Amino acid sequence: MKFQRVLPFLLLLATALTGCLKDSCSEKRTYTVYTPVYRSAASIREGVALETSRSLETPGKIYVYGDHLFINELGEGLHIFDNSDPANPVNLGFLAIPGNFDLAAFGNTLYVDSYMDLLAFDISSVTNPTLVFRKEDVFSTYAVQSDGQVLVDYAATRETREFDCGQEYPDIFFEGDILLASDFAVKSDGGVSQATGIGGSTARFTVAAGFLYAVDRENLHAFNLQDPKSPQSSGKQFIGWEIETIFPLADHLFIGSRSAMFIYSITDPANPILKSQTQHLRACDPVVSDGRYAYVTLRSGTPCEGFANQLDIYDIQDVSAPVLLKTIPMTHPIGLAVRGNTLFLCDDASGLRIFDKSDIQQIASRQLAQVQGRHAFDVIAMPQGGRILVVGNDGLAQYDALDPSKPTLVSLIPVKP
Repeated sequence: MKFQRVLPFLLLLATALTGCLKDSCSEKRTYTVYTPVYRSAASIREGVALETSRSLETPGKIYVYGDHLFINELGEGLHIFDNSDPANPVNLGFLAIPGNFDLAAFGNTLYVDSYMDLLAFDISSVTNPTLVFRKEDVFSTYAVQSDGQVLVDYAATRETREFDCGQEYPDIFFEGDILLASDFAVKSDGGVSQATGIGGSTARFTVAAGFLYAVDRENLHAFNLQDPKSPQSSGKQFIGWEIETIFPLADHLFIGSRSAMFIYSITDPANPILKSQTQHLRACDPVVSDGRYAYVTLRSGTPCEGFANQLDIYDIQDVSAPVLLKTIPMTHPIGLAVRGNTLFLCDDASGLRIFDKSDIQQIASRQLAQVQGRHAFDVIAMPQGGRILVVGNDGLAQYDALDPSKPTLVSLIPVKP
């Protein structure tokens, strides 16, 4: 539906102005007006280009591939860095991709979304990625309409409407394609044999068992990577509504939605099978696992439509019947990662929290460290060497966390001032 993506854009709602005027019998109510922003499918598909390096402005997903680092610029493309020396990452260039938010890599091939399409780039030469594959109209989040236009965003403005005293005025209504939402309409605040990369917990793309798996807002897509440069769809499954993240571990996929955690078996990689579905409070919810437990963060906010801010820990010894063991209050938790006996958790304005998870029952009292001073929203814990990468609103920071109780800043790729 044309307006299925309205609610994630109902942001920055202020206090409504109401009241009868003394000199005229009228009442005023302030609305946030959301005007659809369209782009033609043709312009989207012509917009891919390799450009010179540029500064980060609104960083999104992060991805490590060998000695290289990809940082998503929300909706615009990918910054490419040589990260062979983490203390001095080198900005190599920018790959412009309209409507890009997610990525994964396998066998010298980089997979990305471009609004509704799936693209593959040959990155045998990372400094010269070459587009080798495009599959159109894969992802349902952005559908091409009959006139060739794609609804890509909503532009928000404020408007005050006047009503006769006693007249019943709506909290939310449409005027043609334009949505008007009063300040009481929504809740508000106060992620194989050949080489693969490592993504964060807020990812919607991942590679496992020789397949690329991707989630849009309602489906799980599977692509066979026997020929990495020509991924072949093995089908898609409807999961549910408002799917957000995907995380692979061994022969399972952990998928987060705004109301549930799903665990799929990929013993048969071409045909993922649902093993369990665990409902939780309505909220945004990245999920990761160490094989014994699953860790789910729930956070509040207008896009998430909930009020919970907590870490939930599930016993998944039986993946067909996860058991909630612990709920730990947090400030506004987002991305997270596990390595050994350590849990790294991005708690937004409260920074990065690091926990000893060797005793799950005592984890709440075993915070080893807290890195404050930046809004952290996703983290990658490198399997070897003790390094972690944390992305936030000020850029991408790399830390030496070999001793997790004493994380030391190695470098910062800052956002443009």
